[in-house]
Parts: sequence; structure tokens; C-alpha cells
Amino acid sequence: MADYYQEILARIEQLMKEEKIQEAFERVNEELSMPYIPYVYQDAFEKLQRELKSSINNSEFMSTILSFDEIEEALLKDELSALEAIQSLKQLHLAPFAQRIQKLLDTGLTKSIESLLILILIEQQVDVVFTINREFRVEFNPLYVEHPADTDGFLLAKETLERLLVKDPSTYQLCEQLLVEEALLMLPLSYDEQEGLNLAYSIIKVVDTISGREELWQSRVIEHGIDEKLLVPLQSRMLSTL
Repeated sequence: MADYYQEILARIEQLMKEEKIQEAFERVNEELSMPYIPYVYQDAFEKLQRELKSSINNSEFMSTILSFDEIEEALLKDELSALEAIQSLKQLHLAPFAQRIQKLLDTGLTKSIESLLILILIEQQVDVVFTINREFRVEFNPLYVEHPADTDGFLLAKETLERLLVKDPSTYQLCEQLLVEEALLMLPLSYDEQEGLNLAYSIIKVVDTISGREELWQSRVIEHGIDEKLLVPLQSRMLSTL
């Protein structure tokens, strides 16, 4: 399987060749909004972001979002505008805007944008109680919510992916990125160890199936004693691009 990040970088470079600078910039921002990117690729994305931002500013294609009012407006627009706004939110101290953030959470942001907003609140350790509505009402204080990459379920899931895919690094990288997005979309909740194990198996099954390697998956089921009844559906947006 082709490396996910190499494919994304190739798409961005193609957009740049086609002079679709704004679209390329939005794609870079989307990748950099993810809570984890392998170091070697993060450097590449950040370099492209600086280059594209310079091109955009020089061409007056885009004005920098400075105020919370502008960020708030962008979050309620389309997904790409919201992703740009998320980048700006990271530069602000959010505690003074707690009431307005709660209103944003009440308006029905897309799940991915809502999760990224919650992640920033966690990273800033904002000591305020917020509520969101999923299948049920969830109340949380970001100060006491673990970063998704530090939770027991995530760590066991990552360890499981490493163990099963040690001889297939490109598949491992794709599965790891899916794991990161699944953990992000779970916020402010997290996976326990058993759920993390089942999530890892679910991710591997999806990737094996998409790759046309059903026989390999069945061999994994036998070798590792995987109970397929415990597997869970994935929420990741990445699946639509594979």
C-alpha cells in the first residue's frame, strides 16, 4: 500500500503546479490540524504551509484571521474555513472565551471540528465545565481530560498495531493515522484498554479489506484469536479517501 503521507504530499504538490494555491493551503492545514503526524512528515507539511501562506499573502488571496469574532464566523462556515480557524484558535488563550465556546459547541459543529476544538481546550488545560450532545449529554472539564495520545486505550492500540504490523511499515503508518483520528473523534471520552485492543483490530481489518487482503485478515484472526464480534465501526473521514 502506498504511503498515506507521501500520497497527500504528492496531491498538494500537484495542486501547487496547477496554481490551486488556496486549495493546497487548506489541504496542508487539514493535515496539520491532526494531533499526531510523524516527525519527518510534519516538517514537510510545515515547510509547505509557510511557503503557501507566503504565496497567499503576496497574492492577497486571504486575510489573516485575527479576532475571535472572525474565528467564530469561520468555524460556522464550511469545513475548510473551519480548519483554518482551528489553526488560529491554537494561537489564542481560550479561557476568556469559555461562554462563547460553549455556544459554538451548542450550534452543531461537525464532529471533526468539534473534536479539534476540544483537543485545543485540553492542551490549554482550560478549567471550565463544558457540555456537548452526542448520543447523550456529555459534561467535561478539559483540565481533567487526558490527551488522547496518553490514554490507556490509545497506548495499547498503538502497541498492538506495532506488534502486528512490524513487517509492514506503510500499512502501520496508515493504521496509526486512523487510530489518531478515531481517538480524536472520541473526545472528550476515551477508550479503555479492552476497547483500545478492539479498535486496533478493527482498524487493521478495515485496511486489510480495503487493500483486498481479506485472506491476510483471516489469518490474523486465527493467529491472534481475534473475536470479530467485538470489532467496532470506524468514524474516520480518511476512509473516504482510501
